[in-house]
Amino acid sequence: MSEPIHASRRTYIVTFDASYALSGGEYIYNAIKTSSLFTSWWNWLPFVYLVESQAGADAICQELQRTLSGAHFLVAEVDLANSEGVLAQEAWNWVMRRQRRPEPQIPEIHGASLSK
Repeated sequence: MSEPIHASRRTYIVTFDASYALSGGEYIYNAIKTSSLFTSWWNWLPFVYLVESQAGADAICQELQRTLSGAHFLVAEVDLANSEGVLAQEAWNWVMRRQRRPEPQIPEIHGASLSK
C-alpha cells in the first residue's frame, strides 16, 4: 500500500480500554475497518489503532461513540516523525510512509533584486 500521503491527512492514535476491547474486539475492528473517516489504519498492538484521516479527533470520537456503544477510548493526534519503539518491520513500514518531515526552510536573500 504505497499511496501518496496528502498534507490534509493526519494520524491519530485510538486506544481502547482493555475490559471493552477483550469482549468487543471484533466490533472495534469492524468499526475501524468500515468507517469512511479513515483512509488507512494500523493495528499491531492490542487495543491500539493508528488511523489516518482528514477528520478531526472530535469527529472520530463521535463516530466511534455512535458505533461502539459503551466503549471507553482515547483519540489523540500523533506526530509520527517523532516516534520510536520496538515493532515488526512491517509495522514500521506503515509508520515511516506517514512520517511528515518539516519542509526545508529556504533563507530569504535581502537586498537582492532580480530585475535590472
